This record gives sequence, C-alpha cells and structure tokens, in this order.
Amino acid sequence: MIRKVSGTFMKRKIIGLVLAFSMAIAASGCSSKEDQKTTESTEAVITEAETTTEVQENNETLEGNVTELPYGGVTFEYPDSMVNATAVFFAGGGMEISDIKSVYYSVLYYCGMDINKYMELYNKDTLTEEEGRFFEDRVFPLAEVYGIDGGRSLNDLADLLSEYGYTADQFKELGSVGEYNFFYTVNPEEERVNSEIVFDEGFREEFESVFIPAFDDVSWIKISEPKPVEAESGVSEGTFISFETTDLDGNTVKSEDIFSKNKITVVNIWGTYCGPCINEMPDLEVLSKNIADKQCGFIGVVIDISGPDDKGQIDTAKEIISDTGVTYLNLIPWGGIDSQLPTEFIPTTYFIDSNGNVVGEAVVGAHTAEEYESLIDEALEKTK
Repeated sequence: MIRKVSGTFMKRKIIGLVLAFSMAIAASGCSSKEDQKTTESTEAVITEAETTTEVQENNETLEGNVTELPYGGVTFEYPDSMVNATAVFFAGGGMEISDIKSVYYSVLYYCGMDINKYMELYNKDTLTEEEGRFFEDRVFPLAEVYGIDGGRSLNDLADLLSEYGYTADQFKELGSVGEYNFFYTVNPEEERVNSEIVFDEGFREEFESVFIPAFDDVSWIKISEPKPVEAESGVSEGTFISFETTDLDGNTVKSEDIFSKNKITVVNIWGTYCGPCINEMPDLEVLSKNIADKQCGFIGVVIDISGPDDKGQIDTAKEIISDTGVTYLNLIPWGGIDSQLPTEFIPTTYFIDSNGNVVGEAVVGAHTAEEYESLIDEALEKTK
C-alpha cells in the first residue's frame, strides 16, 4: 500500500508527483498523508510527518534528525553532513510491495532545490504544469532499501526485482534482523541523474561531495523487523457515517440514498497516483456485478480530488475509471472524510450497512476479488 498523498481535500500534490515519477515498483497500497515538517535543527530535512492518528504516529515519525519507517523496517538517522546541506531530502515508501509478497521497500529522495523554493511550491494548493515539471526535474531516489524475509538472499531479491530492471550488482548488503535480510542501492537512477536531472548552481557539487559519500558508511541506516500494517484499525465498528458530496459529473450525492439501497456498501478509497488502487479496480468491478444479488453495492472515493473545481484531477480519475472498466459510482471527498473514514494508506476499504453504520474493520491495501468476497460475506453475516 502507499501512504495517501492528501490531507483533508488533498492539501498538496508534491509527494504525489514524487510517487508517480520515482517509484518504479508498485507497493500494495499508497501513501496517504502528505503533511510535512522540518526538523528543529535544520530546514533542509523534509519528511512525511506524523498526524494525529495513531496509525500515522506508529508508521513514520520524525524525531530530531531521524525518520522512522517501521512498516518498512528502516530508520534513517541522518548524518550531520546531510542535515547541514542546502538541498532538501525526505523519506518515503516504508511498505510491503504488493506484487512481491514479503519484500519491503523504503526510499530516501533527493530534491535539488533549497528549502525556500521547496516551501514556495509546497504552499501552493495546486501546481501549474511548469511548476510540476520544475519539481520533477530536480527530484529522484537517492537510495532505496529493500528487506526480504524467509532468510532469502540478494540473488533471490534480484530475481524478484528483475522485471523492474534491477540486477544483483546494484545492491549492497545492509544487514539482517531475525529472518529479514536488508539490501540497499545508492542512486539507482544514475543514468537519468547524469543525463536528465536539473541541478541548479552549486547543487550538483553538493550532491557529489556530500550526499553520495554519506553512503560510504551506512551505519546511520538502522533496520528492524517490519511492522504489519494490518495491526492498525480505522474507525470503530458501528460508527455512523453521513455525508453529502458530488459524483465526478457534479451530481449531488447523499450518503443515506446510497447506503439504504443495499445491506452492505463497499466504500473503496483510492487515488489517481496509486498503482495498487488502480490495479485492483477491474476486479472490484467484476465482483460488484457477481455479488449484486447479495444486496451489496460498491462506491469509490477519489481521495486526491480537492473539490468539484479540481477539473484536472477529475478528468484524470474519469480516464482511469474508463480504462479499468469501472461502472460503479465514484465520489469527490467531502469535508469530514478524514475523521469519518480515516485512511493512512490507500486503497482503504470500508463496509457500511443500510443504516450508515461501519461494519467490521477497515481493509488496508489491495486485495484479490476472492479476498474481498470473503470479507463482504463476513460483513453481510453481521447484518443478520
């Protein structure tokens, strides 16, 4: 899964650009919160910071010059040379890869601009095409860390990642914890960095003299057994959900009109930048048809649409919906969605009964149609 890029109504789109541009491997879900903070000692370190939810606090935290990614089993304790540098850098990933079970991915991004320019872009509700291109031209994965369980080796990891263009000679051993072996690669897009990345004056020199040498001694990258995401819950069973919003065509939609039609309504929260979300949508469409006689309905909520005037994101969502063959209703997020149906990762799926009450627990990450049908049957059983 991937951590959701939005706060309430998609606060910013910078991390979404990074995820869409830099992550070559689809995790089982996507990053959900984008709120970022700087460390107390420097403004050059940016990280996806903790929010008020317990899930987020346990998932990625920033303490001094340290970023923890417990779902990926990685903690970055940044060396002073990086902390005191001009360029911005931030951590991401920290998750299990969906298509390659029991392989965990964490990444440290380099952002070749100073904090003032970064914050200028960050503080915009949306980025123009030119601003988005400016950002993309200067951001790339500085280092990637992979954990693999079952005592498997580097060659096993390389075989699993070969379809993404990785080879064993790109990786170095980081260490082992329990049954988990960790490996890392520095500047995995070196060819692109040398030919396409834009370095403003002074940044290439700093990159080569500070950031690359920082990996000569990687003792500042700490490893631990990855924490299961599913251990965290969303809202309590029985919580009443009520909202009014619009669909992607601007039609008003009220929750009571949706939920009252079926014994169970599956609410799938997804994002346009989230590969795992998109990959499971055709299965959800087929499932919605196959189990309609069970009085089970489906709706989607496109979490990175900031409102009915966000035409660009709405058009992107419509294109994805068309490409995946989805015919069930998709909605724009409403003002209270973060508190009613919190999502630390997407996709996140909730089951709501005909009265608007949450049934069971939230389902985090992408799943097969068979897994969803089993969960739906359990929810239907609870409504009897």
